[in-house]
Amino acid sequence: MAWDRLSPVASSALSSSPVRSNFQAVDQSNLGPNWIPDPHFLVWAGGDSVLPSYWTNLLGGGGTLIARDTTDYRTNGMACKMTVGTTDIHLQQTLLPAGTLPSFYQGQTVSFGVWCKTSTADMAAAQIFDTFGATQTPAHSGGGGWEWLSATHTFNASANMLDFRLRLLGAAGAGATATFDLPTVIPGPIPPQDFLPGIAKEGVLYFPFNGTVSTGIALARFISNKPFIVTNTTLNTITAPTGASLIVDVNHFDGAAYQTMHATKPTIAISGTGGGADPDGTYRYRCFKGAENTGSITDALLGVDIDQVGSTVAGSDLIVLVRVLSFESPAYALLA
Repeated sequence: MAWDRLSPVASSALSSSPVRSNFQAVDQSNLGPNWIPDPHFLVWAGGDSVLPSYWTNLLGGGGTLIARDTTDYRTNGMACKMTVGTTDIHLQQTLLPAGTLPSFYQGQTVSFGVWCKTSTADMAAAQIFDTFGATQTPAHSGGGGWEWLSATHTFNASANMLDFRLRLLGAAGAGATATFDLPTVIPGPIPPQDFLPGIAKEGVLYFPFNGTVSTGIALARFISNKPFIVTNTTLNTITAPTGASLIVDVNHFDGAAYQTMHATKPTIAISGTGGGADPDGTYRYRCFKGAENTGSITDALLGVDIDQVGSTVAGSDLIVLVRVLSFESPAYALLA
């Protein structure tokens, strides 16, 4: 039986069949959490006009563009803007790579939705693809406002993967744009009526510098297996610096050089033992991609410098705590 949010009809006598159908659909539906990691499009390790982290491909041709949109968004100050060229394009997130979809899900349903804003009719939509078939939401009307696009996909009996795609149709004409925000994927036959939160995880990278502190570049490094974004750096010493402040820098390796994420660097003032700063430099440099099995450290390597120590007393036993935010998906458990 299929989910029908309009049944039973309000003016009719109750019928056991549609009521039973809807209760069965509710029983089969998870209704969260969201399987899409970073549905807010916060992590852009490669820059504002390349793939957002967690997304694997931008497929299509004809001068396609992608951008971090800080003007039009639903929440959290940013979204993903796409510009179509002369052919269809889609931005893809592979939730379950080929060969990893458990057989349990073959023949089962998954529901999905996304907020979209565009002034071009019948161009922008979202899609689920499972190797053997795809289901697409209705396209945006082109009215220029935010619309929630949703649908339900039934996995093929031989399905072996799960791709979520944000699509633009080239027939709309080169240069047409659409902004997407808060994509949501959940198992079950009930399409989400709005965004459902995902799983966010706050962590701390701990870098101790024992003894008297001295200056240096990339004195500590960290590579993550998954994307993350830095939210704050906190400093503490046992012996305070005197004569000059103690200054630390936290950097992002862009493939050629370390780039600072701080316009105002984390600092312990003269005679103080604590300090810190939030990243306030180029947005990209506070974001990092995952490096699991890729062999590449570009945009994945974080380094800690000590730029300055006290000129009379350098300071000792420094601790650098870098707070980070990463995103998870229940689908990750299926890959274990």
